[in-house]
Amino acid sequence: MLRTLVRLATEVADVAALLFGRRAVVEAGGPSGYEGASMYPLLAPGDRLLFDRLTPGADRPRRGDIVLARGAGRRLIKLVAGLPGELIEVARDRLWVDGRRVDFPDGRPLVGSMPGRWQLDRDQYFLLSDAVAVGTDSRHFGPVRRGALLGRARQVYWPPGRRRRLNPTPLRPAGADGTSVTPESLRRAPDPP
Repeated sequence: MLRTLVRLATEVADVAALLFGRRAVVEAGGPSGYEGASMYPLLAPGDRLLFDRLTPGADRPRRGDIVLARGAGRRLIKLVAGLPGELIEVARDRLWVDGRRVDFPDGRPLVGSMPGRWQLDRDQYFLLSDAVAVGTDSRHFGPVRRGALLGRARQVYWPPGRRRRLNPTPLRPAGADGTSVTPESLRRAPDPP
């Protein structure tokens, strides 16, 4: 009973936010909802999403946020991996931010990524796909300006069986145990047997 009341209150708040213009329902990719495999398993084809609009100058995207952005001539749903002013590097199938390795929660590598290096300007963000092996993202089209970020994902609202809140993906720097790993040290290190 309490769960039902909480769910109903959440839905009423979401509808009120839509009516007052703070939230936007987005059917990314077309009328059937999200299309593609670049954010799988986080998002599946047909998922419909609710986004909070990002207010220019007020709402700053954070690392791990799931955002709706304009890039490569279309609307995309991606993860924020790099923030303004950071040095982003893809080397040895890993993401590096300011010389520190950043891992996905499950530790998967950026398989198939060509090495690259991007110094982000004060209003640029580096976006990644959740399914990095098949996605097109900033590794391909470069960083995006803050104005290209349209909204932060709040929840999947359709289909009902996949309805859930979308929390930021915890992209965390490696070496929390005090060890220091840099892309340069990995380049010098011999390949594992």
